[in-house]
Amino acid sequence: MKKFKIRGYLKGKAVFISLMLATAFVTILIALFSTDVIHATGKSSFCGSCHEMNTFVKTYERDIHGGANRVGFKADCANCHLPQDSKVDYLATKVVSGTKEVAMHFAGKFSEENYYKNRKNREDFVYSSGCISCHQDIDNGKLTTDNEKAKKMHTYYLSKKGSKQAIECASCHIDVGHNGELRKELIDMEKYLDEK
Repeated sequence: MKKFKIRGYLKGKAVFISLMLATAFVTILIALFSTDVIHATGKSSFCGSCHEMNTFVKTYERDIHGGANRVGFKADCANCHLPQDSKVDYLATKVVSGTKEVAMHFAGKFSEENYYKNRKNREDFVYSSGCISCHQDIDNGKLTTDNEKAKKMHTYYLSKKGSKQAIECASCHIDVGHNGELRKELIDMEKYLDEK
């Protein structure tokens, strides 16, 4: 029978505990660094660092969401262009869209003309979950406005939410976030509903 040695046992435990603490420390450092990187790469200053985005940053800065409001509130690019209702979806979308944009940048395939043609697909890259995170009165049905057209359309939005006929905020708010001059210009609701 082998004799139990307390000194060897404690030494083995100390090594194991030291490894666990070092792993935890490194994991925390990586998580903190990753969080900083994730937030920094969602700001307009980062997005505007590529010359292709200059036009969009300028129009964003003129918009109420870009700080052209009485309190100076600014939504970051990621607030609108990444889903806000799931951290997994947020990160996955960030990785996929970021990779595509970097590839387009280095391949020289970005053009404003293609961007404007792609606006018809805006529901694919402007997420209502970002809008609703600030405009909660719309999602809970407590919108206060005298604009009958807005009341009707937001009621329609709520009635279709979660169904196959669901619409996005960007379906109607065509230039939201990027063109302060056209910010209040909505599509014709009656025509939109007829087309649906």
